Amino acid sequence: MNLFGGIEHIERVFISAIVIVAGVVIIYFATRWLSKYLKVLKEKSVRKKIVRRAVIPSLLFVALISLKLNLPLVISDDGLLANASHFITILLIVTGTWVTINITAITRIIILSNYDVQQKNNLHARKMHTQLRIIERVIVFTIIFFAIASILMTFDSIRRIGISLFASAGVAGLILGLAAQKVIGSICWQEFSWQLPSP
Repeated sequence: MNLFGGIEHIERVFISAIVIVAGVVIIYFATRWLSKYLKVLKEKSVRKKIVRRAVIPSLLFVALISLKLNLPLVISDDGLLANASHFITILLIVTGTWVTINITAITRIIILSNYDVQQKNNLHARKMHTQLRIIERVIVFTIIFFAIASILMTFDSIRRIGISLFASAGVAGLILGLAAQKVIGSICWQEFSWQLPSP
């Protein structure tokens, strides 16, 4: 089903322009917010690398949305248009997965910036690093699993496999969520107990 099939060409261009402008504005302010929280990192090159890691896939995602909107303007053949639209849909899923994984990694980096493993008494900091890496891996695994299921569901011939994966992902996500909940609870308790004054 072509969601934008009834939109005239000029409207497609207008909507595409709005998507691009809105996307760039959101990315700009998100980058400024991110740079503010990354000031705790001492190395400027590391900060730039993290910002670039967030910006590049986000801009690509916005560009793909715009391209999908304007496909009918450059491709007149229905069969070719359907194949191109399907391909871009898959790219959108992959890019969205890339963005989400990067957000997860950047969130971990920002949180762990408050825990210096180079300090003398670094037991608490090392525990935080280890536990947050476990949580990140669980989240990334779940994201990739859902992305694969989403891609499979775009193919009519193997859609059932994608649906089965979604069902499995729901069960796996519940199990992993319960496991991660224990880790998060442990982190919160350690953080609370760590800040309590000694008797």
